[in-house]
Amino acid sequence: MRSTSILLPLILAVSCQTITEPNLTEEEPETPARGMEVVGYHTWWSGDQWRNYDFTALDAVYFFSLEVGEDGSIVNDRGWPESWESLIATARATGTRIIPTVTVLDAATYRAVFNDTTAVSTLTAELKELATDLSADGVHLDFEMFEAVSWQARSAVTGIVSELRTHLDEVRPDARVTMYMLAEDPADVLDEAGLAPHLDRLIVQAYDLHWQHGDRAGPVAPVKGWGGRNWEGILARFIGFGVDPEKMMFTVPYFGYEWPTTDYLPGASTTGPATILAYGPGTEGIPSARERAEQFGKLRDATSGSPYYAYQDSLGWHQGWFDDAQSIAEKYLFAQSQGLAGVAIFPLAYGDRELLVTLNAAREHASGSVAP
Repeated sequence: MRSTSILLPLILAVSCQTITEPNLTEEEPETPARGMEVVGYHTWWSGDQWRNYDFTALDAVYFFSLEVGEDGSIVNDRGWPESWESLIATARATGTRIIPTVTVLDAATYRAVFNDTTAVSTLTAELKELATDLSADGVHLDFEMFEAVSWQARSAVTGIVSELRTHLDEVRPDARVTMYMLAEDPADVLDEAGLAPHLDRLIVQAYDLHWQHGDRAGPVAPVKGWGGRNWEGILARFIGFGVDPEKMMFTVPYFGYEWPTTDYLPGASTTGPATILAYGPGTEGIPSARERAEQFGKLRDATSGSPYYAYQDSLGWHQGWFDDAQSIAEKYLFAQSQGLAGVAIFPLAYGDRELLVTLNAAREHASGSVAP
């Protein structure tokens, strides 16, 4: 295990190097050493911004998302795969897996699907078809619920994943089954220990530890501090279930939040929901955290190392919290030092070249190509 106190300055130093763009004209592009697995989400609303990604820095791109209806069928596929043929082709040209994400994100749909055996059968069939289609390299599941569910619904989710994995082992063993896992599950919605054996990767929610509609402003994805609501606490929870860290990937946010607050101090009470921030500029309609920090002055939380800014206007105080190259480098080092499989970036389109350079530097260290 390498010391983070040694590695962090090295990663930040390497981050200043120039990164060359991928050459998609080569028939057999050279693939960099893979010491830390990295996947990233391309959101449908980001359109053609995937053309700016460095696919050679990614092991997989997760297309987000295909939405499930109350009958278990996919009711909105966002044009997948026909409208995304160029994205798929680019991933293929760079040896990057391309995997669609299937979502159930509201409570009503969750209960309707997983409490109904017919809907469960329909969803299972949809997932099998999607994962075996040659346009994709598997399927990523994102079923989110923050309220108590019936035993039937809890068991149904585990059953779907188990049946899907068994089916793919028979017809397409190379196809991956991954699943988004909640950072906290106080309602015990998911059977994490029961799901883990059937998944190639558990993509663990490691952000929104202060969230858009929360009552306090603070770091979105702290590695430590803040009463244990941090990466250290999340990892301890999953290890408590018996999940092997080598199966887990923690999510790295390229977004942040700006809340109206009662004052300028970290942890201040919020007075309304936050505005979503993208770290880099260029995302239409979404403010850039980097630019706003340059405008108002970047501060850094002593406990978590997370950057933030604060300012006052005619409406009162505001605090913006996000992650930058330094705090993200610390997250990559955490993933490496704790033996995680790697990280998942959400969403890729909200980043910039600075964060790409940081990512490539971390991968070089993980692969051993840069000596400590």
